[in-house]
Amino acid sequence: MSEYQAAHRRAYCAAGTALGNRIGLFANNTRIDTTPSSVFGDTAWGAPVDINEPRDPKQPAHATNNPNVDKAQSTGSTVTITIPAGTVANGTVINRYGVFNGATLLRTEELSMSLVINDGSQVAQVDVTPRHKFRGE
Repeated sequence: MSEYQAAHRRAYCAAGTALGNRIGLFANNTRIDTTPSSVFGDTAWGAPVDINEPRDPKQPAHATNNPNVDKAQSTGSTVTITIPAGTVANGTVINRYGVFNGATLLRTEELSMSLVINDGSQVAQVDVTPRHKFRGE
């Protein structure tokens, strides 16, 4: 298995963020949209920094089952995305965001918290602060 050094992890992280800066919303695997590429915002990615966190950050750290590992992380600027009235049905759960290069989806990530649209006939706004992490294997 390869052992990535900090400079290499940061370079990979920077290369990954350079591929796309358009942020869109998803309800599970379904893009929230009215027409192609109409519900989105563009982020400005920050320089990658070194972080150390559990291999799976959603689970508690554990010396053998979920040890801390070194990663590089880039944080994008917060994007406010407006969902026009009538775009989603009542009860839609928005739980992911996607990173795009233009209209090409590169990846999706979980939102830090889900948003339930109670009244789809109203305009909704969602703030997303995207993050990109690279560990290397």
